[in-house]
Amino acid sequence: MKYTVVIRCHNEEENIRPLYEAIKKATASYPEIGILFVDDGSTDATLERMKDLRDEDPRVKYISFVTNYGHQKALLAGLRECSEGFAITMDGDLQHPPRYIPVFIEEYRRGGVEVVLGRRKSSQKGFWKPRFSRGFYTCFSLFTGIHVQPDTSDFRLVSRRVIDILCSIRESDPFLRGIIARLKFPTRIVDYDLEQRRGGLPSYTFGKSLRMALSSLLRFSGLPYRGGLILGSMGIVLSLLEAVHYAYLRLFTKVLVPGQADLMVFLGLVSSLILVILSLLFKVVTQIRTELAGDPAYVIAEKGTDQSAEIGGQLKIKEPPSCDTP
Repeated sequence: MKYTVVIRCHNEEENIRPLYEAIKKATASYPEIGILFVDDGSTDATLERMKDLRDEDPRVKYISFVTNYGHQKALLAGLRECSEGFAITMDGDLQHPPRYIPVFIEEYRRGGVEVVLGRRKSSQKGFWKPRFSRGFYTCFSLFTGIHVQPDTSDFRLVSRRVIDILCSIRESDPFLRGIIARLKFPTRIVDYDLEQRRGGLPSYTFGKSLRMALSSLLRFSGLPYRGGLILGSMGIVLSLLEAVHYAYLRLFTKVLVPGQADLMVFLGLVSSLILVILSLLFKVVTQIRTELAGDPAYVIAEKGTDQSAEIGGQLKIKEPPSCDTP
């Protein structure tokens, strides 16, 4: 059965060839392998390294974006190029060990699963990143009811059925981990040792992680509706309690009730609640507008595959008619 290793790369010129050699060595007994690199708008020589490998090995293909569109869009673009068989997705920094690819394949061939998911044995390095990751998955499960395995990323094997379903979902800002977890595909977990980055600098900054976390929570949960409802209800209750309290003081005690200070507190509370609710609603409306507009998730500048170039994985660029006259 044919399968494809889909690799998202961003400024990984130092890692492309070592990664290719490691995959080639690990999958020597699987001649049906294909390797698809997705260049997510790199500004170094990553694309040139991909082209070199393409010239050397016909099993290697590549996609190049015109700019950096993000990790999840790059993986989705790669999956849309997998025309047959299953796929294994991974990052191009060598932190996902290629030696586990045969393990994923054998676990899948045992049957009974649609997804083989890699899970890190040890936490990521650093102080903030592992804590942020744990906190995000906790909040994601709490607000959405969707359980995403902790210490996992996009190092996974997905079946042909899963690929077809993912590619049919029309989203301009996908979160593949959440989509796969929400659809509850039969999954088997493989624990692996997270490797150190061989070269270059990480492109997935804390800011990008935070934006993806916020977008994912808003996409999969009723956080805007529930948050606005809870905050609004709390504001109403507090306002009523405050009114009852001041009415009691004025009618049954001799305590002088300050007027202007209480009014400012009340107005500040109500204004803050309105601002929070409108901000959340604005974010939701923006996402709805983006989806309804049908904007492409990405734009491919160049492809080294057997198919024609595409925009957003949906619109194909046709060849212009010939201008030759008979």
